[in-house]
Amino acid sequence: MLAPLTALAALIPFAASAPATIPSLPDSETQLSASAPWWEKLVLIMDDAGETRACQFETSMEPGQRLPCDVEGPAVAEAGAALPEQVTQITFERRFSPTANMADGELKAGDKMLGKSVLALAIDAGGRVTGCKVVATGGMKPDYGCKEAAAEKFEASAGSEAPPTRVASLTILVYAHEEDQV
Repeated sequence: MLAPLTALAALIPFAASAPATIPSLPDSETQLSASAPWWEKLVLIMDDAGETRACQFETSMEPGQRLPCDVEGPAVAEAGAALPEQVTQITFERRFSPTANMADGELKAGDKMLGKSVLALAIDAGGRVTGCKVVATGGMKPDYGCKEAAAEKFEASAGSEAPPTRVASLTILVYAHEEDQV
């Protein structure tokens, strides 16, 4: 089950007129899980000049599958040019937790945080986002917030024991991977 890539592409700080082409998905009505943790990543692989050489989309909902994607725009070139030479990747990531969780922003060694937002979401039994609040930020502000989260489609809760509203968190991360200089 793949969530629409357009939600992840919205994280990329492009000018509104900049084209961003992503693979079309067979089922753009895919619903996200509201009861289990998941993540999605859009990874831009940079060359030595700071230009985007490749793009990959990964998700925990389809382990091991990587979809190619195309991104263009002045912001990609500007971001690449502003980063240290050892940066080889820029990652735009969404991490969902079905509980209120502020500890979902840790990065691997070699990754440098560029921006972060944590959204607290109220998701009703029908899978609609009925409330959203930005509860933490850091660095540059990702171009994904409550407006975009409210447009997401989550699975409806099953059974009569399901809570009428679930409080969940969605962490938006933008980070760069730096290779060690020898």
